[in-house]
Amino acid sequence: AVMMLWVNLIMDTMGALALGTEPPSESLLLRRPYKRDSSLISLPMWRNIFFQSVFQLILLGWLLFEGPEFFTCADGSKHHFTLLFNAFVFAQIFNEFNARDIGDTFDPLNKILKSPMFLGVIVSTIVGQYCIVEFGGDFTSTVPLTQEEWVITAMMGAFSVPLGLFMRLVPISESESSFAGEKKEGQAEAGSKQGLGEKIWNLLVIAFLGLSAYVIYEVQTEERYGWDVVSCQKIVLELIDGWVDNYNSIDNPDLDVVATPEL
Repeated sequence: AVMMLWVNLIMDTMGALALGTEPPSESLLLRRPYKRDSSLISLPMWRNIFFQSVFQLILLGWLLFEGPEFFTCADGSKHHFTLLFNAFVFAQIFNEFNARDIGDTFDPLNKILKSPMFLGVIVSTIVGQYCIVEFGGDFTSTVPLTQEEWVITAMMGAFSVPLGLFMRLVPISESESSFAGEKKEGQAEAGSKQGLGEKIWNLLVIAFLGLSAYVIYEVQTEERYGWDVVSCQKIVLELIDGWVDNYNSIDNPDLDVVATPEL
């Protein structure tokens, strides 16, 4: 029950607070107002909801059925559901960056430093999630996770970001009948079109920043690593090897863990 309350809080209240306090863009200010009887959910919103929903259903379904073998934990245990819960929450966190723009423009970090409320909500959500998982215990029905499990579940949720690029390759524009008034000359060009190359570049920048943050964290916490290229390569390769080893454990009967009753 506490998990559901927390999910509702971050998806509704905190999500609305983060996105509702974003400074308006020029294209938004130039856009015509919606009619009073227009649909609350526009066509681009339906597209984004569909793609993200399908991704999260696939991710959670895979974690539900294959997660125990991937993470080598007991099927149906608190450990198993904590991993599933953590991946789901991080999928919501990263999808908030996608939701900063619901159109065909992919730039999740655009003017991010000018949105202190958004950053504050994101940081507060991550801190709250950490406290719930690590210290919630029986109250939240969670168990502490290892560093590797935190990294892997967070990265699983982070796939919401590249999905934000691919779903925008399906061009969907809002219906002209949804807007009030007549279109003025040049108004259609208020929001400049973004090319595929720019979208991919923005994704590569995000991937580089995320990987760099992970490497810095490993160097700071592990004495065997140093500030050199060799250590950075070793960190990345060990991360990839960990994913491969976990994947190879699937359908391996020798690594199955039998769930035990939890009191």
